[in-house]
Amino acid sequence: MVIWTPLAQADLKAIHSRIAKDAPLNAKKVAADIVNKTNATLSLPHDALGKKVPELDRDDVREIHIHAWRVIYHVQADKKFVLTLFHKRRDLKPDDIKLDQ
Repeated sequence: MVIWTPLAQADLKAIHSRIAKDAPLNAKKVAADIVNKTNATLSLPHDALGKKVPELDRDDVREIHIHAWRVIYHVQADKKFVLTLFHKRRDLKPDDIKLDQ
């Protein structure tokens, strides 16, 4: 099961809003791609999923890349919690990832 945390949902809305200022149709496509590809990928068995987030070096916090964003998620048994969407060009700090959402 894939669960989007409130922070991840807010990140997705912010991405959409930012892109929509210049390209409304593209914003809708990018947001839909992020949601659809994230849900499809995270529905696969655990061993087929993304890589560890190097800033945390934990086996249960992983990431996949979609467009220009790192989709960071937390694996807990049969649930995957999408924690945040982070632009690849930004420096990610461990404090940017909230596991207790």
